[in-house]
Amino acid sequence: MARQVGIEGKAALVAHLSKEGRVSAVTNVSGNPLFQSAVSEAVKEWRFDRLIDEVGQLTITFQFLLKGEPDQRIVNYKVSGTLPDYFEIEANPFGANP
Repeated sequence: MARQVGIEGKAALVAHLSKEGRVSAVTNVSGNPLFQSAVSEAVKEWRFDRLIDEVGQLTITFQFLLKGEPDQRIVNYKVSGTLPDYFEIEANPFGANP
């Protein structure tokens, strides 16, 4: 939907981690509402290494870059970033045609 209306942007959240490395909660979700739900649901499925402490938390930022025309279907995407707290997601980063 964001691509159809030409919206790019960031979304950020705080992932609360259990001692076992599972995401026990997601809070402080910010950014464009079109991205908030997607990043929240995705991060809830992530697994991290076990923690030495009882619990932990990590602020994670996602940057969405949508290349091409709004009506062009997504053919390729590229994910890059600085693990574990920053990700860039580029749709059609190589100028692919529909």
